Amino acid sequence: MFVQIQNYMKNQIIVGLLLLLFSKNNFSQNSKDSTITHKNEIGIDLIPTIRILSYVNKNIPFQGSILYKRKISKNLYLRFGIKTNAFVDRSQYNNIFYSPLDSSNNSIQYNKIEKKPEAQLNVGIEYRWGKKKLKFFTGLDLGYSYAKETYSEYSGLRKNNVGTYPNGFEFNANDNVTRSFSTVRNGINIAPFIGIQYHFSKRFFFSTQFGIPFQYIMGNRTPIKNDLYYFPSKFSEIGISGGILNNFSLFYKF
Repeated sequence: MFVQIQNYMKNQIIVGLLLLLFSKNNFSQNSKDSTITHKNEIGIDLIPTIRILSYVNKNIPFQGSILYKRKISKNLYLRFGIKTNAFVDRSQYNNIFYSPLDSSNNSIQYNKIEKKPEAQLNVGIEYRWGKKKLKFFTGLDLGYSYAKETYSEYSGLRKNNVGTYPNGFEFNANDNVTRSFSTVRNGINIAPFIGIQYHFSKRFFFSTQFGIPFQYIMGNRTPIKNDLYYFPSKFSEIGISGGILNNFSLFYKF
């Protein structure tokens, strides 16, 4: 009888120790979960989508922007971003000119500008402060940008029965290219900024950023079809790239 009581008490002590150990581990895990800080953030700029939806004419440049942030201390973040332009209608026709040659033919002249996709890479530092949901931030981005476009002048013939521009005008792939050159632009960007964030949940927040991005462009113009007017040349430009409102983004923390 005494042995049975002793075994029973021994089993109860073991069960009690196991329950105590389990509850301690569970409490530690819960405490750890409650103090987790998400060090990574990734966001997408919503302005291009808003712009596309608000325009009746959809053939406008679409500029997509993705930004990644990494927390390195209590208030400091590293920033890495990529921005690109994709054109719905990449060809622009300008200076269209009709002139009659005889009773059945018209002479056509026009310019065509074909823009290639553009890209910009940014890296920077951000300092953040504020309350739990409403935060402010400031910092500086450095970037590199690349853009290319082709300019061409065309001439051709059209029958009178085709009609009058713009109703009957048609661009013809067989039109003669009289002049053509390509332009490549490499840019160095520096962008001080200030912004505000609203953290509406533990994982998501909105961010609005304002700043004046300064840009130095180094350009190279190369003739595709040589003539007396166009020669290889280099140029440089200094200016402001974009507007004061840099982005309005939705971020996810992980």
